[in-house]
Amino acid sequence: MVTHEPQQKKRRGLWIAFGIIGCVLIIILIIVATVLVVSNNPATKKAPPVTKETPQEALTAYATDLKQGNYHDAYSHISFDYSLKLNTNPKSEAAYTASESAMVNPREGIKTFVIGDLFMVDVGNGNGNSVSGAKGYLDYTFVNGSKARVFFLLSLEENHWKILSETYQFR
Repeated sequence: MVTHEPQQKKRRGLWIAFGIIGCVLIIILIIVATVLVVSNNPATKKAPPVTKETPQEALTAYATDLKQGNYHDAYSHISFDYSLKLNTNPKSEAAYTASESAMVNPREGIKTFVIGDLFMVDVGNGNGNSVSGAKGYLDYTFVNGSKARVFFLLSLEENHWKILSETYQFR
């Protein structure tokens, strides 16, 4: 009697499927490794944006705008947080103009201003975090001869120095 050995099933299709899946996995691993290497390369990391202005330049621009009666541009120098402190909602430009002009207009405008010493400080951003800031003052001489020292606190907001607070002290 002749016995036949059972024939092994051909599994060519299974090996082709495994081969395709293996190739796809290798390609995915190569892509992931490349992305990780490129993203962690110090040469490809972007440095954080650096402001081009100094706190002195920001205060000079602000005081110049006020001296010229340009409350619209002066308003652009106040921080969002300061606008919240001035009102329960962000203070409108009209409300800001009314309050600043109430300080300046009765004195017939700003004749001159001098920036005092500014010091770099850490200031809170309202979220319990410390951010870069500066504090200092401006001395205003008004057209009518009166004088005021205005104390300022500035903070970096969206890469620009913005006024976080100001306090007038008339002399």
